[in-house]
Amino acid sequence: MTDYMFNNHDQQEQDKFTDTPFSRVDEIGTLSGERLETALQEARKIHRTADRRGTIANDEGIIESLALPTEFTDSESRYANVVGPIAETLTDLVWLSAYDMFVDIAPEPDSDEFKQAAAELNIPETRSTDLVPKFLREAYRVLYDHVAEHDRPMHPHRIESEVNTVLSARGYEQAYRYFKELPGVAEPNRNGPAWTLNDSQEDAPAAEGQANV
Repeated sequence: MTDYMFNNHDQQEQDKFTDTPFSRVDEIGTLSGERLETALQEARKIHRTADRRGTIANDEGIIESLALPTEFTDSESRYANVVGPIAETLTDLVWLSAYDMFVDIAPEPDSDEFKQAAAELNIPETRSTDLVPKFLREAYRVLYDHVAEHDRPMHPHRIESEVNTVLSARGYEQAYRYFKELPGVAEPNRNGPAWTLNDSQEDAPAAEGQANV
């Protein structure tokens, strides 16, 4: 009886995706019920807005308007870890504010090639940058492993939540200036749209294996 109940529950949750243009992603884990339905509604809003306007200018407007399942849910994490990844599974939606990586040409984390590329960044040894090299090593591994396994981009908020090194707002800004220079890293649009439709995409990363500057 227990197995039947769990199987029926799983089928009902899968049906929530069957009735949408989105695909289930590992990021949602055991998310179910009202929380899952809320996430799907927010993903639909991203699609509808991009479909109506062609692009969505930035992440901030989406994050501020997110419907959160509980008062303890952090809106940035909800967007980067759940809503954004679900929306991105739609073929014609492109998440331009997330990092991507060309793993076929990117050196493996901690390889001699990676260490050489990191050394060539010439990060100054100052108090404001003393944790930047450690953050870069961890962030590179997180992004590399994620794209290699899932073939999907990763938002900076999520990268920051999955590394052990915590920086100040200024520290992250400094770190990402160097991060985009590492081989294989495709930089997000910093000044362009956060989301776009495939047929209106103008600023997607070029496939040279080096981030746009």
